[in-house]
Amino acid sequence: MRPAKVRTAFEALADELTPVHTPIGDAWILASDEARFLAQPGPPALARLLPSGDAYFLLWGADRTLLVPEAKRRAALWTTRVWPGALLVGGEIVGVWRRSAADVSIETWRRLSSKERDAVEAEAVSLPLPGLNDCRSLGSIDKMTNAGCDRNPPPVHMALQKDDSRNNLISG
Repeated sequence: MRPAKVRTAFEALADELTPVHTPIGDAWILASDEARFLAQPGPPALARLLPSGDAYFLLWGADRTLLVPEAKRRAALWTTRVWPGALLVGGEIVGVWRRSAADVSIETWRRLSSKERDAVEAEAVSLPLPGLNDCRSLGSIDKMTNAGCDRNPPPVHMALQKDDSRNNLISG
């Protein structure tokens, strides 16, 4: 939108907005949303694989430091080419992921607990991958699940990778 149209739209909403202060500067929110911003948040999902370009991390400039403080990690998530998806564990971005057909590769930036790893694996198995039916298995060295299916569907292969020697991950 052109600046004049943005200004007109903003002015039309003026009575419905309230100013807020954020860690990266002043902003506006809808006044009707203020109670939700002030309410205690519910527990986050243990693990989510957010797709490339998901609105949760579709940010620019200083806003990105709110989600990913380390420059090296920001460069891995917001690449100059096709963005990977974000791995969200306990409400925090802790890695990136990509997929090609039924192959899912996940790079974590820290060690995952076994509970977190199980949640990430469950999330990967639940992805609506093309060409697979609702009955899938997850192939990894230490685990093979098939959710009680009688058929033998093609497996979803998940390769867990570590980012560097500091972040050892149980490899799948």
